[in-house]
Amino acid sequence: MTCEDQKIIIEEEYNRIVSNMNKRIEELEAKNEALMKTLVRKEEEILELKNRVKKINSED
Repeated sequence: MTCEDQKIIIEEEYNRIVSNMNKRIEELEAKNEALMKTLVRKEEEILELKNRVKKINSED
């Protein structure tokens, strides 16, 4: 195997690794976006519950 053959094999392996990493990054970014939406929704639910508690406490 020549140096050129080894270089080609290494470049192909490098490109494969980079491609897999980019796919994983996209997956993680999508998961992060979904988690952020869930977080916002939960924060809104908490705020709503806090307001309900304040309203109940003010009625006493």
